[in-house]
Amino acid sequence: YELKKNRNEIAQSLGISHATVSRILGLAGERGVALLALGDAELKALMYPNPAGPKPSTTKAPIDFAHVVSELGRKSMTRALLYQ
Repeated sequence: YELKKNRNEIAQSLGISHATVSRILGLAGERGVALLALGDAELKALMYPNPAGPKPSTTKAPIDFAHVVSELGRKSMTRALLYQ
């Protein structure tokens, strides 16, 4: 862009859509950022800012197998009931 190429020429040379080029140029212009000064990480942060707050945890609590075995020893306890 700073070499006076139009958005279609930039898009074709990078293998991306002209809409993406327009979005990047628009965001850079809003923030007053020189694109040549940006590295990959800064450009990614410009395009995809982090959402507010941390991501929810997707880890599950570890299974307490000793408790599972003791519960399965109870009368009428099944694995399906224990799973529920």
